[in-house]
Amino acid sequence: MKNQLLIKNINIIPISENTIIKNMDVLVKDGHILKITKTDKNTNHEGQVIHGKDKFLMPGLWDNLAHIDGGKYLPLFLANGITSIRDPGNSSDKIFELRDKIKNREIVAPDLYICGPILGGHPYYWRGSFWTIKTEEEGRKAVKTLNNKKVDFIKAYVGLPNNIFRAILEQSTKDNLKVTGLTSIEAIEAGQIGIEHLDSIFNTWSDSALAEVKWEKTDIKSGSGYWHKATDIKYNEANFKTLLELMKNKSIYFTPTLIQQEKTGKLGEYKESLKDDQLKYLEKSDYENEWKPENMSLWYENIYFIYKKETSKVKDLADNSILLAGSDTPNPFVIPGISLHEELELLSKAGISNYEILKAATINGAKFVDKEKSIGTVEEGKVASLLILDSNPLDDINNSKDISGVILHGNYISKKELDDKVKIYS
Repeated sequence: MKNQLLIKNINIIPISENTIIKNMDVLVKDGHILKITKTDKNTNHEGQVIHGKDKFLMPGLWDNLAHIDGGKYLPLFLANGITSIRDPGNSSDKIFELRDKIKNREIVAPDLYICGPILGGHPYYWRGSFWTIKTEEEGRKAVKTLNNKKVDFIKAYVGLPNNIFRAILEQSTKDNLKVTGLTSIEAIEAGQIGIEHLDSIFNTWSDSALAEVKWEKTDIKSGSGYWHKATDIKYNEANFKTLLELMKNKSIYFTPTLIQQEKTGKLGEYKESLKDDQLKYLEKSDYENEWKPENMSLWYENIYFIYKKETSKVKDLADNSILLAGSDTPNPFVIPGISLHEELELLSKAGISNYEILKAATINGAKFVDKEKSIGTVEEGKVASLLILDSNPLDDINNSKDISGVILHGNYISKKELDDKVKIYS
């Protein structure tokens, strides 16, 4: 039967608990997991059979922070085992059409969970992906409009006055939409449920700033003045403790996007970065024109210095939040799909257990968009968007890259088929 798939004799990493269930048969029907049983050599099955001996089955991965650029790189996400993407801010209304086409199975691609444009203050922070909000009424109207477009959440950004930010929160609460964004203790106390980016935690956008950077003047001229070099960071440990308590008590989601900061901080080594063989997966215009730094090596050195200091706090933040794994692609050299696995490795280096990292890349994303009852674990009744690996990621998080195949809504795609769908540009 074409609508049935049997995965034979596979080891399951259910994610619902930290264990491996060995030698199991998984029957998939109509895009869902129908039955999970101990493997039976005598099983008769008329549909497709996948032999899973010595392989591992887990939920498909989530990139919880990826800005989708027209969808041209969606096959690259899928080839890297990503079956769900959370897009927290997009410059084009086409993201709604793309989401719907994927949902209707007109396109073979990861499911998209979106917020549409970011709600930001006036003047705008970045052109394009922002909806500039000038009044409380505009904030409420924006949330209502986005809710009518069936967004999955709202993202608020810097520059919003407190009264407008609270109006956005109030309307989002009425419409049952979570609000995420950059952070301050005040934003979390007001009701924001998510924090995007490690560096946003330590930026000084409020009176409750968590860190102060020490700067040293250099002899490098910049306009009428001189460049400064970051030499140290002093943390406000009392404010940091307050934030950790708030994050834990309010079940705050945290997406650190370490790989984005790692790659941005190394832009001073632009010519070295161009030697990366993985750039073959990108159109040259994406990095030759937009990412080329203009005599700003000290700028990137400062970013990297601050980022490396901040990583000492990642474990504490992860331990007191609901961790989400996200890449922030398409930032400089943050390659779609590939970069999520690099993010998982950086989370591991920060001291987070492989099981918690896998949760951050599966069930936690489902929880954020209130889909945990239907996806994100390997259990009967769940959507069959799954990942088959040749080695165990609980032993080594890098094994998340050892992909044998992907099951997307019950349809099996082999590694070769996945790779064949990826376009090589150079």
